[in-house]
Amino acid sequence: MNKKLVLAVVLVVITAAVFVARFSQKPSERGTIKIGVITDLTGPAAYWGESTRAGAELAVKELEEQGYKIQLIYEDYKLDAATAVSAAQKLVNVDRVDAIYAEFNPAAISVGSFLKDKKLLYVYDAAVISPLKIRLMYIKLTWIIKKAVPR
Repeated sequence: MNKKLVLAVVLVVITAAVFVARFSQKPSERGTIKIGVITDLTGPAAYWGESTRAGAELAVKELEEQGYKIQLIYEDYKLDAATAVSAAQKLVNVDRVDAIYAEFNPAAISVGSFLKDKKLLYVYDAAVISPLKIRLMYIKLTWIIKKAVPR
């Protein structure tokens, strides 16, 4: 599936969840919904972050056509966990966002720790299994095969 489409769908889901909380109002009566997007825009995965931005902008355009007011606030975390937490702190304390979307394990884990006691919608995508765990499994499997099948 196209990355942009997947990311657009994710942001639509985030936005839809925020809308459910405000469901009793008509779109024209609601205030602006602020969504913080923490992604890599200048680091090693910047190509992915730009795809995220493009997908998010498409989702916002569609929702605005339906009468919703959406403001996306992007934070570049350069694929660094500490920078991701700083970005989340800014989004929560300064920008007062209604929801946060974060990408990749460094941000997902560190931001999740920061947000755990906040009453804020948090959606992220990350690896189900740590890449370190996969590497250890590979090393163990390689060792077992070498011991079982001598050359």
